[in-house]
Amino acid sequence: MINLLLVGGVSSLISPWLPLLFIGASILNNLSMPLTEMTTLVVGFFSILFAMEYIKEKRKEFSLFLSFFVAAMILFLKANDWITIYMAWEFMGLCSYLLIALKSTALCRKAARRVFIINRISGVAFLLAIVIINATTGSFNLGLVPSGAALLLLIAVMVKSSQFPFFWLQDAMEAPTPVSALLHSATMVAAGPILLNRFSESFSFLTPIIIVWALTSIVIASIFALVENHQKKVLAYSTISTIAFLFIIFNSPYFAAAFAVHALLKAAYFFLIGTYASGVKYAIEMGLNRRSLSSVLSLFLLLSLSGFPFMGLFWFKIGESLAPLTVFFSMAYFLKMYLTTFSGGIKPKRGSGTYIALILATSSIILYPLAFPDLWFVLFTIIASALAFFALKTPYIYFVENLVNFLNLVRLPEVEPPEEWVENWGYYAGVAVRHLSKRINEIFTGPVGRDVSYIALSIVALVLGVIMC
Repeated sequence: MINLLLVGGVSSLISPWLPLLFIGASILNNLSMPLTEMTTLVVGFFSILFAMEYIKEKRKEFSLFLSFFVAAMILFLKANDWITIYMAWEFMGLCSYLLIALKSTALCRKAARRVFIINRISGVAFLLAIVIINATTGSFNLGLVPSGAALLLLIAVMVKSSQFPFFWLQDAMEAPTPVSALLHSATMVAAGPILLNRFSESFSFLTPIIIVWALTSIVIASIFALVENHQKKVLAYSTISTIAFLFIIFNSPYFAAAFAVHALLKAAYFFLIGTYASGVKYAIEMGLNRRSLSSVLSLFLLLSLSGFPFMGLFWFKIGESLAPLTVFFSMAYFLKMYLTTFSGGIKPKRGSGTYIALILATSSIILYPLAFPDLWFVLFTIIASALAFFALKTPYIYFVENLVNFLNLVRLPEVEPPEEWVENWGYYAGVAVRHLSKRINEIFTGPVGRDVSYIALSIVALVLGVIMC
């Protein structure tokens, strides 16, 4: 399958449409493949298909890099030794850098550099982990992971999955929307929890740390999402929160199904907003008509991604004690985005992304009964929960609006605090943290040498890692 994907990538130099044939052939020839692999191929297929409408320039380069990106993800999922996993891990990072910087604007290059540099922490931690594995076991074969290596791998996966304090995913939103869809939905950002799920027995002793780390990421990412006014960045913080939830359930038998449902829903949302919001640079305030297909799809997707009762991720959150908190935060920032976007009478633009989103949204529903065979009443409960939401939405929306206003006040240092806050150490601590964050950001986004140096650094790190092992 991987050879087929690589040949498909090279074929893009002839025509950017050709990789679709090879990815489609990979799907049809391997219908019994694991759900994670199938989901990655499906999202990759639709990402390239949507890109043919979305990308106006450099189509061949985009199709080439995206095909290699999918191949690296599949290699990561199918690898049977630590060296191969490491190579796929680093190659995914290299492909993401190339795709984010594809437009060659200063903003895209800076975002690509910051994403690349932060992910070097992940690569170094991963490399040290497999050195320890080899020193302990005498081989690179997969099996139980020594405790020291497991701790290093935990750091590697948390960085790779953009968990607190290593938030990089919002910067990657400078990439074209088809790239964003694949970054969020397939194996790149979700590689962390997927790796933990694959070796869950080796990470069981770290479960308390994983839960606390994931919960912290959920809370902080959700707060950032509440005060964000860029639709793709809201989705980025949403992905960080959902990936954190996948960390919490990394040893659940329903992990793969939860990953697949989130992937289909999130990809659908990116394709949808890539159609109706790209013309206004993904601003939230668009004044679109709520009586439209885009509006209905958006509402369905946000409710499903939030885990609203009887919809989407709800079926995987229902048994978790932290589920109510994650649902509350997700509903808050998603409803803010929906109500602000669809608040007027402008007819939303339709395109291939709208209909791809409809296909993926429908596919996500089909996965519920496959994951839970007894859920014959899914359709009924979806309708019932939607009616309940519309009946109760007013007081909840009022609360969300006030919460957003409060967070906006605290977040902006140029806003004068109320007099009663003058002696509040928490306010000044928040300003200090914000300034520190700005200084750290300048380190990553400041002027650097030619972009090729980052590619060379990645290749050198990869070769040295293999030699050291």
